[in-house]
Amino acid sequence: MEAFIKNLARGAGAILRDGFRKKIKINEKAAFWDVVTQYDLAAEEYIISRIHRKFPGHGIVAEESGERGGGKNFWVIDPLDGTRGFSRGIQHFTTCIAFVSGGTIKNSVIYDPMREELFSAARGKGAFLNGRRISVSRTADLPHALLGLYIGIGAHQIRRKIYSRFVASDAWHFKTMGGAMTMAYAAAGRADGVVCACINIGGPWDLAPAALILREAGAKVTDFKSRPFHWNSREMVAANPVLHKKIMDAFQLKKL
Repeated sequence: MEAFIKNLARGAGAILRDGFRKKIKINEKAAFWDVVTQYDLAAEEYIISRIHRKFPGHGIVAEESGERGGGKNFWVIDPLDGTRGFSRGIQHFTTCIAFVSGGTIKNSVIYDPMREELFSAARGKGAFLNGRRISVSRTADLPHALLGLYIGIGAHQIRRKIYSRFVASDAWHFKTMGGAMTMAYAAAGRADGVVCACINIGGPWDLAPAALILREAGAKVTDFKSRPFHWNSREMVAANPVLHKKIMDAFQLKKL
C-alpha cells in the first residue's frame, strides 16, 4: 500500500508538472475564487482509475468528482491543492491522497512535483520526506514559533478572528499558496505548527492527508475543541504537545 500511494502521487504530480505554465482552461466552481483546471481533472482521473484497477471495491471521496461508492475502505483525494496559484504560474501546489479504513487514516501522501518532495506516512510507522524520517519542531514558546496559517475560502468570520488573534500574539505566521504544503512543512519542522479551518467550503481532502503525516511526525493533532482529529474534521491545530497547548490558549480557539 505504501508504494502504491506514493506512485499514485508521483504519477498525478507529473501531470501537473507537465501542464504548469502551459495553456490552462480555467472554470469557476462556486465563485471566481473557486476554480478548476483541466489538469486538476486529469490528475484526479489518473488517481481514481488506478485505484479502481487495483482496489475495485474501494470508495472515493475526491474534490472534483465527489463521492463514489462507500464502505469501510475509501480514498480521500485532492489532485491539485493550490489551484489558484497553479493557474497563475505560482509553483506552490501539491497532490494529496489519504487512504481511510474503518474511519481511521492509514496511509497518506503530500507530493510537491516542482521540488520533487514527497511527504508520506503510514499509521504507526512514522513520517517521511523522500524516504528520510521527519519530525515536528520542538519549539515550545510562541515568541519563537513560526506558525503556518490556512483558513479556507468561505470561513470569513473565523478568518477575521484568527488573524486578529495572531496579530495580537507574539507568534510569527506564514501562509503558502497551498494549505497542504503549509501543513507538510510543519511536519518536517520547517514551521513549528499549523492552524487550519475549512469550515464552509472544502472537504476532507483539505486536511486529512496532512493529519496523519503530522501525527506520525510527533504532532498533537486536534480540532479547535481539542478533540482528536477525525478524517473528516474541518479544523486542525497541530504542533508538538507543549506548543499545541499554548496555541490553543493564546488564540482562544475553543471560543470561536
